[in-house]
Amino acid sequence: MEIINYIKSYDDLYSLFKEVKLGSRNKDEIKKAFESSKYISAIYKKGKIIGVGRAFGDEIDCAVICDLAVSLNHQSKGVGSKILQSLVKQVNHHLRIILYAEPGKSDFYEKNNFHTMKTAMMTSSKLPLELGRQIGFIE
Repeated sequence: MEIINYIKSYDDLYSLFKEVKLGSRNKDEIKKAFESSKYISAIYKKGKIIGVGRAFGDEIDCAVICDLAVSLNHQSKGVGSKILQSLVKQVNHHLRIILYAEPGKSDFYEKNNFHTMKTAMMTSSKLPLELGRQIGFIE
C-alpha cells in the first residue's frame, strides 16, 4: 500500500464514491472539490485507489476534513484511520480540525480522537432541509 497526496485518476475516485455511496455528486463535481482542496490523502494498493480523504482550511483557525471513503473490501482494516491520521498531520497547524460524519460513523471518528460538537450548525441553499433530516444530517 502507498499513501500519496494527490489523485491519480478521477475516474477511479468517482468509482470509489459510487461504490461506497458517498453523496450524489457527479464526477466533475468530485474532481472540482478535490482540486479545490489543499490537502489530500489517498491510499493505493496495486495501483488501485482503496481509500481517500481531503481537507481544506484557512491556515490559522479552522480546517475541515471531508469525503473520507474506503472501498468496501478494505473497511475495518485500518485504511480509514491511516487516511484520517495523514490528513490530521497535514492540517495540525490549525487551531481546530472539524469534520462531519455520515450518520452511524461517529464511533470511528471518536476512536480517532474526534469529539462530538454541541454547537455545530449548518445551512444550505442546495440541500432541502427535509432531505437533510431524512438522511440524518440535521435534527
